[in-house]
Amino acid sequence: MCSTEFLFMAQTNSFVKTGVDNLIDLLKSVERISVDDAAKKLKISTSLVQRWIDLLVEEHIIGIEYKFITPYIFLIKKKGNDQDLYQNFHAKASAKGIDPQRIDILWKQYLLNHTEIIQKDFYAKALRRGYDPDKIDSLWAVYHKKLLFPDKYVERKK
Repeated sequence: MCSTEFLFMAQTNSFVKTGVDNLIDLLKSVERISVDDAAKKLKISTSLVQRWIDLLVEEHIIGIEYKFITPYIFLIKKKGNDQDLYQNFHAKASAKGIDPQRIDILWKQYLLNHTEIIQKDFYAKALRRGYDPDKIDSLWAVYHKKLLFPDKYVERKK
C-alpha cells in the first residue's frame, strides 16, 4: 500500500475503513457515477481513484462503462446461483400477487427468451474457470435443466 492510500484510512469502531471501502460505499448509494465525480465526492485525486477502479474491475467488484468519453463506474450486483435466482423471481412475483402457476409460466418464458445470453455467459465463465471445453456442453445441459425445472432442484424451506 502506498503512503497516499494509507492517508485515506480511518479508524471506525473496531475495524479499519480504507479509501477503497469508501468508494464501494459511495457506489452502493448511487446507481453509477463518473470517475471524476467519485474523486470529488471522496476528496481525492482522480488518478488514485483510477488505480482503485483498475483493481476492483479486475476483481469483478465494480464495472466501468463509457458515455462518449466519460467513464462511469457502478457496483456489480452479485448474482446468486440458479436456485437463488429462481427463488428471488418467485418471491418478487408472489409479492405482486401473481398466481403460482402463472409464475412458473413467466419463469419459463423468461428463460426461453434469454437462453442464448445465459448460455454464452455460462460458457464464458466455464472457460475462465478452466473447465475442459469438451465437457462444457454436458455441464450446460445439466445447468439448463435445473433452470427450466427448478422445483426438482430447489430445496424447500420448512
